[in-house]
Amino acid sequence: MPYKTKCIITMNNTNKMQRIWVLYGLFFAVVLFCVVLFLGNIVSSEEPYRLNNLANQTGKAGLIVTDLHPTPQSRKAEEYTIDGTDNTAFITTHSFDAFISFSDKHEIYTPSIRWTVALQIFSVVAFACIFAFVVILLVSFYKAIRSGRVFNKKSLIWIRLIGILMILLSLALDTSVCIERHTARELLASTGLQVDSEFTLHYMRLLFGIVVLFMGELIHLGNDMQEEQDLTI
Repeated sequence: MPYKTKCIITMNNTNKMQRIWVLYGLFFAVVLFCVVLFLGNIVSSEEPYRLNNLANQTGKAGLIVTDLHPTPQSRKAEEYTIDGTDNTAFITTHSFDAFISFSDKHEIYTPSIRWTVALQIFSVVAFACIFAFVVILLVSFYKAIRSGRVFNKKSLIWIRLIGILMILLSLALDTSVCIERHTARELLASTGLQVDSEFTLHYMRLLFGIVVLFMGELIHLGNDMQEEQDLTI
């Protein structure tokens, strides 16, 4: 009977590890698919806009601002007749991208633009760190399960770092977008095209970061309970 019990426990642990490996494989497969899809969209795009952005930003005296939202007063709306029918299409421009050129490239680097570039660089670094921390966290979880422990303090550290970085990443992106829109609003004021420069907060990114921190606190609580149980035994 003890031998059978030991075999059942071993089989259960093997099945659990197999499921974990399947989840790990799915995670990296999704990441690889997203990278390939992103690069494929850039290469196969008929309008190489993203590549032109980099060329214009580095080779010309200009400022590129994407996803600008015009105010309701300056929002462009046009009505089109659909050929061969009596139907019409009413199209409204809700967002657009702008390339604002300067006679002197040094005019671009205003204090606000420097802040925007700094925040965007921070966002890229934070995103790379989050991805690296997620990989480290998965390895930490795997080692903890192999050692017979579900929770450990290293996992708690990585989870807290991921949650904090996600919140800072969201705030940095939202702030940089607001500064860009405000700069574009000032530069385009003489054209009659008024740009909406309100600060937009992406609640879902913040909520996700808070959820990650909440999970970290649950793991902290579980680790304390596991340590108390080990001391009791």
